[in-house]
Amino acid sequence: MKELAEMEGAVSRIRSVLGARIISDEKGEISEVHILASDERNPKQIVRDTESTLLVKFGRRVDHKKIGVVQQNLADIGAAKETRLKIKAVRTHIVDQQTQAEVVLVTAGGQEFLGLSGVGPAEPLQGFAQAALAAVNDFLGTERFISQEVYRIGSVEPAIISLVGDRGFRETLSLAGASLIRDNEEESVVKATLAAINRAIGRPIKK
Repeated sequence: MKELAEMEGAVSRIRSVLGARIISDEKGEISEVHILASDERNPKQIVRDTESTLLVKFGRRVDHKKIGVVQQNLADIGAAKETRLKIKAVRTHIVDQQTQAEVVLVTAGGQEFLGLSGVGPAEPLQGFAQAALAAVNDFLGTERFISQEVYRIGSVEPAIISLVGDRGFRETLSLAGASLIRDNEEESVVKATLAAINRAIGRPIKK
């Protein structure tokens, strides 16, 4: 599971790729690779880059026929710039002896959106990703994004990786975002989560 998430994150960082989902069979072999990309590059180039990334970084050889690319018009993606959200506050509260994450996001026009989520002892950082996405979903008016996984990597330059599921398509796509830990882990989780969905937030939901 973790390797699949890492592979999806690596593919998501390929130029023009907006999100990726990798499916494996019972033996752990890659059976399908679904990619959402902008239309600025030829899909064949994206497929080749995906093959190379999976082979070089993970030692996984994948037949190009298993890699599907769906492209989104750049004009639609450009609309996302008008809907970018910024962090106003990241806080914790104790409610009924339970820790609760609170994230406040704000638009360029000053409109605020609040997200709340419980913080569990097993995965304390994921609560902040869930709170951030709750605020984003409130902004969008639909339960589009879900937190899939949050983990900390690195020692010299520690960073947060946040994996987000985009349910705005026929199949949930995985989006990945990263943020170096500069001030505190909780804020870095929110930054990584927003980085994962920033390019997707302006796209219409497709059923």
